[in-house]
Amino acid sequence: MVNLSLKLFGAVLLVGVGIAFAIQGVSGPESETGFTVVSKETADKLEVIRCSLGGESFDLEVADDLAATKKGLGGRESIPAGTGMLFIDSTVKIQSYWMLGCLTDMDIAFVAPNGLIRATYTMAKEAPRGANEPEAVFHARLKRYSSNLPAKYAIETPAGTNKRLKLKPGEKIELDWRAIDKLLED
Repeated sequence: MVNLSLKLFGAVLLVGVGIAFAIQGVSGPESETGFTVVSKETADKLEVIRCSLGGESFDLEVADDLAATKKGLGGRESIPAGTGMLFIDSTVKIQSYWMLGCLTDMDIAFVAPNGLIRATYTMAKEAPRGANEPEAVFHARLKRYSSNLPAKYAIETPAGTNKRLKLKPGEKIELDWRAIDKLLED
């Protein structure tokens, strides 16, 4: 009876651990690439990867095409802790982002192909376009945030993340950036 109870307990424990991993979305060898693909089921149908930034786990939606990049995190009233967006550009160049349609402050880190951070900012939400404000005037008044040096990636997270995690220019984000680029091919 005791032996049967121990076997039953062991089986329940294994099933419980398996369910816990399934709920967390652990689906691949994160140690090899530094990230795990967790989902393709966001409202915008974007892939989500789980990675570590500054020792904390983040689920980042992947914006790897023009439509997703243009929309970004615009229209969202908040960015939950531990989430954000990874933008993948097809080329390495000086990047420039703005807060068009963004309803909350957020941080951005521009990243070179080798993982070196080029520039970081806390981007403040902008006042909405005025009723009589021409679109060109509205766009011209929006602050631009530049990578300053060529970058291929941008990571947006909740405001205060860069400071808390000490993400700053010259620091390196350890991810398999080649594997990240392969997400563009899928």
